[in-house]
Amino acid sequence: MREVEVTTQQELDQALAAGHYPILRSGYYEIFDSASVRAFDSASVTASGSASVRAYDSVSVRASGSASVSAYGSASVRASGSASVRASSCVAIHDHGPDTRIKGGVVIPIHTPENGREWCEFYGLKVSKAGRVTLFKAVGDDWKGNTKTEVSYEPGSKPAAPDWHPAPSCGQGLHFSPRPWMAEKYNYDATRYVACPVDVETLVVLDDKVKAPRVVGKIFECDQDGEPLEVKS
Repeated sequence: MREVEVTTQQELDQALAAGHYPILRSGYYEIFDSASVRAFDSASVTASGSASVRAYDSVSVRASGSASVSAYGSASVRASGSASVRASSCVAIHDHGPDTRIKGGVVIPIHTPENGREWCEFYGLKVSKAGRVTLFKAVGDDWKGNTKTEVSYEPGSKPAAPDWHPAPSCGQGLHFSPRPWMAEKYNYDATRYVACPVDVETLVVLDDKVKAPRVVGKIFECDQDGEPLEVKS
């Protein structure tokens, strides 16, 4: 098996299809089934199914299903489901359970947020006295997100979901992330970020994102850190 360094998700998929052993050094990647990779430097990997990851340096790994992770150095791991993790002494492991198997590392048991307020507290988000919180979306030049519905998040607008349902599953709502850069994983083709005020009591928790029936305040464009961008005259 030949080792191949890759720089994009497409290159990773091609390397795996060719039977190579991918090396990741930066960027965000997803692997599943029985795929196996080695990650270095600042790469970020989401592994599910029976995928396997060897992580070094400052790599971040999110493991679920029956994925297995070997982590070293200052790597960090978020483990859930029945994922297994073997780690050296300085690796931080966020254990979301319920059937994870962990050996070594610094284990941090995590209480999974069950409602909008707990989720906001978990991600360090400020909720106003009026019960509003500003969340984020990664969109394209047309102000639309990577969804099946044609909802526009154009600055100044206050869109509503045409198919809202409070079921704790993807779809049937407007989806948001706690930070602009965290929204990138849900829209690889994004070119802009927008900030969206929503009602915290309406939020439905979907792991590291939430969904809401509508935006309750005017949307504004922002940078990767959530700071408003100046409007050009």
